[in-house]
Amino acid sequence: MSPAEQERFSGLWGQRMKKDRKLAVQVSMIVTAVFVLVFILLGLIVMRGTRKMYIDSHNEQIAKNLDECRGLFMNPEIVGWVLDQWQSTPEMMDEPETETEAAILNDLLYTSDTAENVTMESLTLMKPEVRHAFLKALYRYLVSWFNQRREAGKYDGVFIFDIRSDDDLYGEEKDDICVIMECSADTDETGSHSLGVYISEEEGFPLFDTLRYGTYGKDYGDYLYQELNDKDTDEIIYLAMTPVFVDGTLRYVVCLEYDWHTFSQILYANLCFMALWGLIGLIAANALLILFMYRRVVRPLVQVNNGIVAYMETKDWNAAVRSMAGIRGKNEVGRLADNICAIAVEIDRYTDENLRLRGEQERVAAELALAARIQADSLPDRFPERPDILLSASMDPAKEVGGDFYDFFFLDENRIGIVIADVSDKGIPAALFMMASKNLIKNYAMAGFSPAEVLRRTNESLFENNRKTMFVTVWFGILNLADGSITASNGGHEYPVIRRAGGAFELYKKKHSLMLGIMKKAVYTEYTFTLDPGGTLFLYTDGATEATDMQEQLFGTKRMLEALNQDPGAAPETLLANMKASISRFVGEAPQFDDLTMLCIKYLPAEEKKKRPDGQDVRI
Repeated sequence: MSPAEQERFSGLWGQRMKKDRKLAVQVSMIVTAVFVLVFILLGLIVMRGTRKMYIDSHNEQIAKNLDECRGLFMNPEIVGWVLDQWQSTPEMMDEPETETEAAILNDLLYTSDTAENVTMESLTLMKPEVRHAFLKALYRYLVSWFNQRREAGKYDGVFIFDIRSDDDLYGEEKDDICVIMECSADTDETGSHSLGVYISEEEGFPLFDTLRYGTYGKDYGDYLYQELNDKDTDEIIYLAMTPVFVDGTLRYVVCLEYDWHTFSQILYANLCFMALWGLIGLIAANALLILFMYRRVVRPLVQVNNGIVAYMETKDWNAAVRSMAGIRGKNEVGRLADNICAIAVEIDRYTDENLRLRGEQERVAAELALAARIQADSLPDRFPERPDILLSASMDPAKEVGGDFYDFFFLDENRIGIVIADVSDKGIPAALFMMASKNLIKNYAMAGFSPAEVLRRTNESLFENNRKTMFVTVWFGILNLADGSITASNGGHEYPVIRRAGGAFELYKKKHSLMLGIMKKAVYTEYTFTLDPGGTLFLYTDGATEATDMQEQLFGTKRMLEALNQDPGAAPETLLANMKASISRFVGEAPQFDDLTMLCIKYLPAEEKKKRPDGQDVRI
């Protein structure tokens, strides 16, 4: 790793460590946010549920209280007469109480059926002073009855409204609502100050609309509940109302007042109490969570990091194991520490193995380089400098060493042996098989055997110890420089390409014999053709025709002939360069698949032999 990469890695590692140090806090923040959200939702649910439960329970109690109030109006005609009389002459309450009135009031308070037994007919039969006393006593009875229950805490106040308009009562066009009785904490005495008070539409909205135009359930048989805000005290008042009918006509509305503001304060106090304990619980839970995260996650991660850093510094897996020895968690962090220790051990083992393999590879590479050098030196690289021929050859192996080879050697002053061959494998085995084949062919040729006999004897020799069943394709020919005739034998190799003087390159097709090394008693034939003065012979291995591009298309024989015929009269060296360039353009970025070996010889005409200085190109 370069210093720049080390510095960059150290910076990234430092950033990761900073993030690891904040892990407990990050988890705590997430948990806190979740707790707060859940707490708010639960608080709203509890508050709404408690409020609804309170209202429902109070509605049941209010309904009972309203039923008791309506029980006072079992004879609504008499009660209506009392309220009407009182509403028309409220000043009578300021008069001193007489003995008759006190007696009647005492009967009303302690005898429940006194008011019920009074009828309008009996009232008309009473003396005026008795009727007057009865009126005052009955009104005081009503007020006393309501106040007793108010003081007992059943409600905060009682109001009786006369919802008849003034034009019904007095012929005046006035649509206010008259309060004809009030029993609340504000009225220590019998509410004389509230008698005759009117609620206008402007002052009493929305209570005015509720009393005047509101419905009280089906056929006025149910109750009506309403919440109102007191503009002066900003308190919430809860009202429950029930209708009172006289002679089948709705005349009065009895209204019970409840202090909803007090309950709101209690509910708010309970909510604050819950919030306080919830906050305390949240802080305690976060503290426990942070402690848990530190002990079970952060601290083990720090130990894991220290182990990794120790291993990076010392490259010793024992340092990583010692640093992580204290991690005993049976969770993902513990397994991570164990796996990192295992990885460190494996890395050390692979490092040692790689060092050993690298040394082995370097040794093999050196041996391959030496083998490639030996193989290259075994091929002739100095071409004959004769006035009658031009010769050039090349071999480009696909690996360090290859299985292709070419050779040329003079059998006498006018005859030259030409060989091109391709072993079936690549690498060191093919190179060894190639060396053996090359030496056998040359030795048998120098012994004076014909091309067919040379291939036959070479085949038998190769077959003897060919345990890997390797084989080699060979084209071997002898060129007579005196007349240009060539006697050749083809052991399963590619067809040669020839160009006659002034013409184009074309394949010279003759029947192949079997490749060498496959069958001991194989038969090899030979054929003869003449290379005209100015003609050219081109030999190659299948690495030229089977060169493959990125789309796995083959270069093929057609493209090979086109490349040769770009400049058919050129010298052999130029022809080989043109062929390599064409193959390279075709293959592009695709890797070389096979060895590429080529040999080209040009036979010069007699009239040009004297004009050609040694080593110079001659174009025919």
